[in-house]
Amino acid sequence: MLEIKNAQQILDNPEVDHVMNKQVAFLTGNEDAALFIIQLHYDQTLPAHYHKKDIEIYYILSGQGIITTKFYSEVKHVDKRSQHVAKGDSFTVHPFQIHQISNQHDEVLQILAIAPRSHNGTDRHFVEL
Repeated sequence: MLEIKNAQQILDNPEVDHVMNKQVAFLTGNEDAALFIIQLHYDQTLPAHYHKKDIEIYYILSGQGIITTKFYSEVKHVDKRSQHVAKGDSFTVHPFQIHQISNQHDEVLQILAIAPRSHNGTDRHFVEL
């Protein structure tokens, strides 16, 4: 029998990721590919971090925000770029690509993410952007 989870029910009471200090809900998957929902309220920012292995795929379910990216390097501000994202947008974050997402709007920013489970654990490296 399939284990079926309702994303909306999980979002009504999401777990707080105490490392990221944000609402992150694991929906389904395994170590290789897991489905997460991330919620950012007004004036919240997902801290800048990168992963050493595998990609992350993001889809903006609702709201809008700013994603800032750059590839990991000892040199600050090299290839740093900020882009607006909104409902319906999708993008891929590659290994060693630092990423940080901010919500400066009233509507909750909900992000659907596909990534290895390790991206929410051992393969999450925080840096200054």
